Amino acid sequence: MPSSEELFARLKELSTPPPEGVAHLASSPTNPTTNELLLRFARAGGLHLARKVGLAAPAAVEGAAPQASVTPVLQGGSRLLWHWLRPWLSLIIIVVGFVAHSALLLIVGGVILATCAGDWQLMRSLWHPGLVTPGLHYADTPDNRRIAERLRHLPITQRLRELTPWLWNGDLQTIWPFVAYSARNVEYRRFWFESWDEDARDQSELIALDVAVAPGGFDRTKPFALVCHGLNGGSSEAYVRDFVTHVTRDLGWCVAVMVARGLGHTPIQSGRLFHGARTCDLARAAKMLHAAADGAPLVGVGYSMGGVVLANYCGVEGARSPLSCAVSLSGCYDCVDNSRFAYSQRIWQPWLTQQLKTNFCLRVPHCEYLANSGV
Repeated sequence: MPSSEELFARLKELSTPPPEGVAHLASSPTNPTTNELLLRFARAGGLHLARKVGLAAPAAVEGAAPQASVTPVLQGGSRLLWHWLRPWLSLIIIVVGFVAHSALLLIVGGVILATCAGDWQLMRSLWHPGLVTPGLHYADTPDNRRIAERLRHLPITQRLRELTPWLWNGDLQTIWPFVAYSARNVEYRRFWFESWDEDARDQSELIALDVAVAPGGFDRTKPFALVCHGLNGGSSEAYVRDFVTHVTRDLGWCVAVMVARGLGHTPIQSGRLFHGARTCDLARAAKMLHAAADGAPLVGVGYSMGGVVLANYCGVEGARSPLSCAVSLSGCYDCVDNSRFAYSQRIWQPWLTQQLKTNFCLRVPHCEYLANSGV
């Protein structure tokens, strides 16, 4: 069985020297956790309100890293809280109205409760399956039927609707794992590879690839996972570290996490910043790992925006892809249509774009490339 050092030696032969002033890192820099971001937004919101009412001076802290405005985030958070609390608030007001014999409270509670009748998340949680029912959906081909038959016998497909009762909507189910759970630290070996868009070969970029091996070393008979993280993420995200820990320790896999351009504290040397429609970076990462993995089956795993990129890559590359299989987790089917979803625009997009603005519009040299491009 080839050793981990032999794997690292092959990766080093296939990789590009790191950017100037950046060494091969034993571990990936850590991004703020969800709890840290929530505290940061709360502090920034409190300071913003204090300045509005004249209780704090509007002076900036010298030497502090610039941050995008948190006002849209606070507005989105307020709408989110109202969305969550509205059903319970209406019931509380109605009960108080009955106890206090107050017709006004009964009317107010009834009006608020009536507005909940059209709440699509509440309907999905209680009785309505939605446009897409839970289950397996696939094109009717012999290969897909065989795969679906195997999936039906997995424990997870037997409990598709067994949701946590008190996490009654998708928002809570999304946020709770980030707030309540933590993941072990992972030691990575970082490698770099060069990538470019076909219409701008002279504007190449160096992409980071963080590799973790199983405690027992590299085993070419077991899968090698290529992971694409979500928007604003990196190899240090808790959901990525949780996956890496599980498959390396419990299954004996090796894992490589491709860090998207300019994210995860990686430098940028061209004006070609990250965007979700680019697949050439993933294609070159897969080709590099395929050459280094010595015949180990290569498995693609994508989370959220990483799942979108992975699915798009599979469609673009088709049979040319060296991946044996790919799994997209929480990647939307139609990004353009999803971006126009009013609920997402009001609630979630402010959270996502605040970090994008901080990473690319305020961070040097990212912001300089945008400015030079007329953005």
